[in-house]
Amino acid sequence: MRHHVLSSLFALFLFFSCNSGTNNLIDTNSPRQKVTKKLSSNSDYNISVWNDYTIEEKNGPDFTVYYLYPTDTTKKLFGNGGIYFGGNPQQIRPVGEKKLVKDSFLNGNLLGKPITWTIFDYGNSLSAETILELGDYEKVSAFAYGHSYSDIDSLIKTLESLKLGK
Repeated sequence: MRHHVLSSLFALFLFFSCNSGTNNLIDTNSPRQKVTKKLSSNSDYNISVWNDYTIEEKNGPDFTVYYLYPTDTTKKLFGNGGIYFGGNPQQIRPVGEKKLVKDSFLNGNLLGKPITWTIFDYGNSLSAETILELGDYEKVSAFAYGHSYSDIDSLIKTLESLKLGK
């Protein structure tokens, strides 16, 4: 009896260890993969974003915003987002013309510092925002827009992959 139990446990161990290992492999047949890109040719920051997403830089008089969105805008991918660098990011608040169902908070990490994401749920869409203060006039704001909590989770992970390049 003891031998039967041990062999059953060993078989389960092998089954789960073999299956869990395959989930971590990169699917080379899938055209959609994450790649590390510089935010722009003159930026010192890198981000891990999907290969079918575009990063667009917009400069203001004293700020820069990088927008991340699907390259093919006809595809209904899960969402878009962006990163603001400057001294006066917009305050975190719900979109005025949308009916807010609920808001929540999620702890995270941006550029190696703890942050709190504010998530606004509008029923059929969501947004997430955070602001990180680096200095007096040095702030980073990250924002994401999606259709589900899994969309927002994926976008937050992408935005939190922001790193100062080498």
